Amino acid sequence: MLSRFSRNLTKHFGWAWIVLFALFLLPVSSSGQSDSELNLKGAIDFHVHQGPDSVDRAIDADDLARLAKKMRMRGLVMKNHWEDTAALAYMVRKEVPGIELFGGITQDLAVGGINLEAVKHMAAMKGGWGRIVWLPTFDAESAVKRNGSVCPRFGKRPSAAERAGVD
Repeated sequence: MLSRFSRNLTKHFGWAWIVLFALFLLPVSSSGQSDSELNLKGAIDFHVHQGPDSVDRAIDADDLARLAKKMRMRGLVMKNHWEDTAALAYMVRKEVPGIELFGGITQDLAVGGINLEAVKHMAAMKGGWGRIVWLPTFDAESAVKRNGSVCPRFGKRPSAAERAGVD
């Protein structure tokens, strides 16, 4: 709901005033700042994809942790779509002390879909650094549908009634 002031400005000047006002409010954070001066002190990136993986990644987990530590970041949450990353977080924490690293599990078909046992296994991994559970990404219903039909690699998914044995 627009205020009377906003309605009047919009009526007389169109939406351009909103854009100009928004630009005025934006801080000039990057002017004169080089990448080497980028301040990430205390930041936590809670979604990083790292090697090793079954697809190419730009950087391996240990090198990524070293880079994040060098940039004075507080931590990273490592993600993989096909396996949990709790053990990887444990190992890289040992290799690169001084940065908080966490793992998680994505509930895609590679771990059995929505799979409580896989979550329990991830959470029980030595070190206790498996802390995040992501819902399905690649294998979510919205991702497998193409043009209103189910993607051929998954076939037809049974309805709730079919799973319950109800006709």
